Amino acid sequence: MAKVYREARSGIVDGQDAVKLTWMLQAVGKVIEGSDLEKRIDALANKQRD
Repeated sequence: MAKVYREARSGIVDGQDAVKLTWMLQAVGKVIEGSDLEKRIDALANKQRD
């Protein structure tokens, strides 16, 4: 997102495109975060069973 921000500020990327790209990057981040959380929960559940 920092790169998108810098490119938008310097005029390399159109502002509207930067907004769209930022939304997409946030969505990808949420998917990764959810996946990591699920792995942690599974690891805790497995540890508790042992």
